[in-house]
Amino acid sequence: MRISETLLALEIVSAGLSLARKITECGYTAVLAGGCVRDMVRYEMGKDSELDIHDVDIATSMPMDELRRHFRCESNNGEAHGTLLVFENGIPFEVTRFRADGNYSDGRHPDSVEWSDSFEEDAARRDFTMNAMGLTVDGTVLDYYGGIDSIESGVLTTVGDAIARFSEDALRIIRAFRFAGKFSMSIGPGTMAACQAVAGKLSCISMERFHDEFRKCAKYGIREVARMMSFMANGIGWQVDTSVDWNAAAQMLERIANKYPDEWTEDHLFPIVMPDEETMRRFKCTRDEISAWKFIRGMYRGYTAGTLDVVDLVDGLLDPRWPIFRNYVLGVSGSFALSRGDEHDLLSREATWPRTADMSKALVDAGEPSGKQFGERLRKIRLAVYKKKGKLQCVYPEDLNKLVASVREEE
Repeated sequence: MRISETLLALEIVSAGLSLARKITECGYTAVLAGGCVRDMVRYEMGKDSELDIHDVDIATSMPMDELRRHFRCESNNGEAHGTLLVFENGIPFEVTRFRADGNYSDGRHPDSVEWSDSFEEDAARRDFTMNAMGLTVDGTVLDYYGGIDSIESGVLTTVGDAIARFSEDALRIIRAFRFAGKFSMSIGPGTMAACQAVAGKLSCISMERFHDEFRKCAKYGIREVARMMSFMANGIGWQVDTSVDWNAAAQMLERIANKYPDEWTEDHLFPIVMPDEETMRRFKCTRDEISAWKFIRGMYRGYTAGTLDVVDLVDGLLDPRWPIFRNYVLGVSGSFALSRGDEHDLLSREATWPRTADMSKALVDAGEPSGKQFGERLRKIRLAVYKKKGKLQCVYPEDLNKLVASVREEE
């Protein structure tokens, strides 16, 4: 199979091929490898309607000292595994020497690395067949392990023995789910059986790595991460964390996908599916993710109790985390009380109301001291103003002052 000239002319691909060509002119072999080749092949085969390549990796037989001698290089702390950053046209490329890996006693890194002059041997150490393809400088796809067949059939397969590949690094199980979710692929019975056979090794994986994998999938979109979660629910998720209801998470995400598929970012995933703050901390969630979790749970308590008033709704709608809250309610119950029209109407009216800062100033001018009571009275004033304005009456400064006096007199 050959890649079309149109794709080879893409800026980052062209620069990568240029670097590979210069390496070959030095007497060595160099090919583009990994995800960029997979994505170009999928596009050429009509499996994907869009192509968005951000990274191009290069595999080569050229030793690192030779790379340093001929090119501008920087370290990315990958020298132990034969990797350097090499610049071409101002673009950094990860260039890795062909190698064969030894055993993975730590479940992540090979104990030993043996350099090779063959891309076929190098590709044998990779995880999935569609990720093990290479691209020569003339645009020819090298496919030694059936990556094209895997893409054509829509069935994700490992390079070689599945149990061996997953045993080397159990996180490959989660990567399998991520890729299957992203590309709407199935996982064959044998490969899924291998996932389940090796799943016990997932307990040795750091939670940061799970966090990274889930966020990567969540970046693809809501449907993709829903598919990933459905694989997690297939006897695997409890090996990662027993407090997460993986099946409920998959169903929740599917309901959101059917209603608001376009209102989704990777920031939504953990606040929506995690059951409590302790679990979020165990997954090494960020401060913003935990803050979003607290926001939606606090709003949800008021929502289910029917105690959210217009002040709560205005504050919620103006909070950038409101879409996460809406998605959470939809995911849990299948519906959301406020329509888009209701939200738009409330925000439109809010834009004509006195600003909270103006109401706070009016309260200060009336002699209200700072403290807890100040906040409580400001909230009552806001509620009074919003209700008054909701009746389509103007709220002039003198009206605001009267409302302030009225609220203070009530107490």
